[in-house]
Amino acid sequence: MTYAVLITAAERRNRLVPIFRGGVWLLAALSACAEPNDVLFTPLPVEPIAEDGRFRLTGNQGPDLVRGFTSDGARIVYVSRGLAGFGEEWRILSIPAQGGAVREEAAIYRAAIEGDSLAQLVFDPGGRVLVSWKPAVEGIHGCGPPAPAGPNAIGLTLRRLDPEDGRALSSIPTRFIATNTVFVEDTITLGISLQRIRILPVEGEIKTFGAEPFGPAVSHDGSGIGFISDGEVVWRVNLNDPTAPAESIGPGAFPELSPDDRLLAVAVPTGVDSVITTVIVPAGLGACVQVTIAIMAAGWEIVLYDLSDGSTQLLAPGTEPRFHPATDRLLVRRVDGLYWVDLGTAQATLIPGTVGGHSPALSPDGSLLAFSAASTSGSQDVFFVPLN
Repeated sequence: MTYAVLITAAERRNRLVPIFRGGVWLLAALSACAEPNDVLFTPLPVEPIAEDGRFRLTGNQGPDLVRGFTSDGARIVYVSRGLAGFGEEWRILSIPAQGGAVREEAAIYRAAIEGDSLAQLVFDPGGRVLVSWKPAVEGIHGCGPPAPAGPNAIGLTLRRLDPEDGRALSSIPTRFIATNTVFVEDTITLGISLQRIRILPVEGEIKTFGAEPFGPAVSHDGSGIGFISDGEVVWRVNLNDPTAPAESIGPGAFPELSPDDRLLAVAVPTGVDSVITTVIVPAGLGACVQVTIAIMAAGWEIVLYDLSDGSTQLLAPGTEPRFHPATDRLLVRRVDGLYWVDLGTAQATLIPGTVGGHSPALSPDGSLLAFSAASTSGSQDVFFVPLN
């Protein structure tokens, strides 16, 4: 198990960093205010802007993707991509729904998962759960250098954080989950042909919407039981004990628990699409040929697992399910917007102001719906609509 290490003040003072100024590269020591890993991100306060029947809260050039609410419901949590220090990185931020100062929600975030593609921060009675993922380093093996291109497997990292930062990163419970990748290797004339089948139904959701299909859905009773998807299968895990074995629940992604912890909603593929990528690496007189077949979902339906008796129920088309905290309704995302689906009748109703919305989140009291959507400027921003 590998842990990132926070950079000390002394290391910051002694580190030399190249800076481009006036056509000349200079070497300058990083000061505390320039350190990209542990300086909090503090953008200017933002006031809500009415736009297309909803209220916009962000306006960054990069995408801002909603991930939830803080435990008190006062702030909308989102991930934002932008430039910090000397490279692009993701941050977990939050902003009050009524507008105001943005703050960073996990001070160890950038140092802990530097280089990861995306992240999720879930608040629950036991603290916070941080989920990140990044492509694993893979390529052609046994014949020349690894292939420099082509899709890679994805590895998930779960970290059980305290309610407040402060504990050493090395002592934080950490679990790693890898997606499924199948290799088939055949010897051919003057080289090796390697076929890789990557099963990742959620890849289209990630690339199109910046969706977070992995979870976790964390129990509301403080027990630390969570449900995490590897992109294909949902697993029950003990977030407080990473050594405890995971239990397979069934196929699905986007896990979501009902307020009473009885129902687990997941999205399952209704069909598959495939994309074939070929990479050739010269090796002496021959070549290594890597053929990658990525299997992705063509559509999605919501399935309810009754955790009390193990039964299942097919509910309705859609993905990114969210239980309303006080009514028998489930919010789902469809192509044209966000819908309420009645759990008893499966009748669906479009929520006004949510056309094109994705990455939804409901406040703990059910009074606000936050989501991401394209703004009039074309970027993906954070929106909210009051619910009556």
